Amino acid sequence: LITTLHAHTRTRLRRILVDRERNYLFTSGFEDGSITVFDLGPPGKETSSKEIVYMRGKQKLRTLSWSSNSKEVFSGDESGYITVWNILRGQPIYVHNAHDMNKAITSSEYLEDERLLITSSKDKTVKFWRIPEKWQEMDPEIDALRASLRRENERRYTQELDKRNSTRTVRSLTALGLSRQEEQDEEDSEELDPDLSGWNK
Repeated sequence: LITTLHAHTRTRLRRILVDRERNYLFTSGFEDGSITVFDLGPPGKETSSKEIVYMRGKQKLRTLSWSSNSKEVFSGDESGYITVWNILRGQPIYVHNAHDMNKAITSSEYLEDERLLITSSKDKTVKFWRIPEKWQEMDPEIDALRASLRRENERRYTQELDKRNSTRTVRSLTALGLSRQEEQDEEDSEELDPDLSGWNK
C-alpha cells in the first residue's frame, strides 16, 4: 500500500476518474452527490496527495466525465440529469435533463478533441452532445445547487474552525493545569518543616 485518500462523502464512493496528464483524481459519492478532486502530484509522490476541490450536487450520482482543456466535470445521476461543473470555481454551470425522467444515466464518455459528450441511460438510448466552448446558464436549478454547495462549504468550515478552537482550548487548559501544579509544588516546598526536609531527598 502506497497511501490512502479519504474523500469528503457521507456515503459510499461510486466512481473514480484519473487525469493522467495533470495527475488529478476524481471521486464521487453516490447518495450525497459529492465530487472530490485530489492533486496526486508528480508520479511516485502519491503520499503527498491533497484535496483541491470539493463539490456537491444532485443526489445518487452515477457517472463522471472530465474535460482537461476546459476544466469541466460532467456528472450523471439517477434521475437522468447531466450537471456540468467548473472546478476552477467549484460550482455547477449547467444542468440538463439528458434522458427520460427517472431513467438513470448508466455511463458517460467525453471526447476531448471533438468536444463531444456521450451518455447512455436505462431508457435504452445512447445520446451524443456537442459541448459549447462557453455556457449560457439557462437552468433555474443551478442557483439551488450553488446554494446547497455554499451551505456545505460553510458547514465544513465551521467544523474545521470548531476543531481548531477545541484543540487550542485543550492546550490552554493543559498549560494552565501545569502552571497551577508548579505553583502548588512551590507552596508545598516552602511549607515543609526544615527538620523533615531531609526525608524528601
